Amino acid sequence: MAHHLERPVETGLKNVARVVSEWDEQNVVTNPEVAGADSVTPPLGYLATEDTWSEEKNAYVCPISDCKSTFPKLDRLRRHLDSQVHRTDKKTYKCSSCSAHFSVISAALQHMEKGCGDITHEKVKGKYNEISEALRSIWYNR
Repeated sequence: MAHHLERPVETGLKNVARVVSEWDEQNVVTNPEVAGADSVTPPLGYLATEDTWSEEKNAYVCPISDCKSTFPKLDRLRRHLDSQVHRTDKKTYKCSSCSAHFSVISAALQHMEKGCGDITHEKVKGKYNEISEALRSIWYNR
């Protein structure tokens, strides 16, 4: 569910970040220094222009300096720029068991679902159910 709620370009990530930050008062899965709706930057799709074409790579190249991603079509680059990849801090969410960090809650949940350290299936299920309940408010108020 989190992945689908993060998807709307303009509002998705902000709504999810706000709800998860409010829910996670103890900062179990959020990094208080970077979490919250204010930490999500606007979509960057406008940066996808014909100027990003590279003859050398025969592809469109992401214009963000520390990203080396290439795309065969301009619309794919635009989708990449509008996604969470460059819109949230890579340390916004964290695993409650190890030192792994994630830019979106859906990735943190996937990591925990696969099993990590001393996180048992029951702990993951409990945490997921709590977060899912918080996210349902977004789903039903769309």
